[in-house]
Amino acid sequence: MSSRPPRIIHLANYGASYAGSFIPMVMALARSVRARGWSAELVFPESARGREWLSSFEEAGVPYHVLDLGAGGGGARWAAAFATEATAGRWQGHVARWIAELLAADPGPTVLHTQFTLFDMPAAEAARSAPATRVVWHEQSARPDGLVGEVGGALRYRLFARNVSAILCVAPDIAEVVARQGAGDRASVLPNAVDTERFSPARLSRRDAVRESLGVAPDATMLLHFGWHWERKGGDVYLATVRSLLAGTDPPALRAFTVGGEPARSAVAAARLEDAVTVLAPTAHVEDLYAAADVFVSPSRAEGMPFAVLEALAVGVPVVASDIPGQAVIARSVPSCWVTALRPHAIAEAIREVLALDPALRELRREASRDWILANAGLEWWSRTLLATYDRVLSTAGDR
Repeated sequence: MSSRPPRIIHLANYGASYAGSFIPMVMALARSVRARGWSAELVFPESARGREWLSSFEEAGVPYHVLDLGAGGGGARWAAAFATEATAGRWQGHVARWIAELLAADPGPTVLHTQFTLFDMPAAEAARSAPATRVVWHEQSARPDGLVGEVGGALRYRLFARNVSAILCVAPDIAEVVARQGAGDRASVLPNAVDTERFSPARLSRRDAVRESLGVAPDATMLLHFGWHWERKGGDVYLATVRSLLAGTDPPALRAFTVGGEPARSAVAAARLEDAVTVLAPTAHVEDLYAAADVFVSPSRAEGMPFAVLEALAVGVPVVASDIPGQAVIARSVPSCWVTALRPHAIAEAIREVLALDPALRELRREASRDWILANAGLEWWSRTLLATYDRVLSTAGDR
């Protein structure tokens, strides 16, 4: 490997209004990279321009680029599975050329680390003419099922990823599929992480104040759900679960909340549950909502490694989640996470079980869950593990 300090370029198709847990992960990575004496640069799409969270990189002196992808940059999530250099379209060629110019400006040892698919193909293409560059793809979501997923995966991992050194997957089930479809031993698991200072039991001191602001009585049971992708997040199942709880033989004094938009409001109205379910607008202060809740409910139909479940557990809120791979893998290690079948009555029964738990046992579970999050899903752990991947791929930078 060259004696020049490596350069890490992190390219993420992320432009959400709020930093969420993803931007703190990127910031933690940049700090860890720079602590080694390496350089870190960030690349985001045009949708990130003007976002408040960009100021955190400016304040830390971390350079970033906001790239105008042009027409086609917002294409279907899995379009890259079938893209080729000949048919990827002008926008992909534009991005590949831009990355190649970025690499040419400093041709030393470099890692191009891509997240959320969009930059994957252009990064791999640009790296083909940069011998000291290694590419790391980061898979956040499960691949589509059936023939489309299998054929797309074979093209993606066997052909277009032929010069990709490592493919990181946020959950074991994703890694298994990626490996089978052609990545082989290049696929490995790196779960998502959360900011354990922001999401901490200290937030529970805000419980009473937040509940009062939401109009939740001190003795009421408060459920919380995130429904901004209504179908994927199982919004319909959540509403049916609330109805099941209210129809029980001993219904709790219940207030249910979901964070979402017009699809959530329309669904609540159609179900005639306005008196029991309140739709909240997305907020940058989700930690306060966790602190106010008695149970976080995640009846998702699909997840990679859900940030929200990890965040709730880090604060100290028990979670009831659907038994899908990305959530089940958490529940196997975290005692405050219950998984159950994706059926309203099953989820309602699990919620009743959580609410009936002995307070002392609940506290023991909460402490054990927090300890696991700190050891296995904190930002420091995540950055350290990722740096080990960079060391490994950079050690081969002279092999071609």
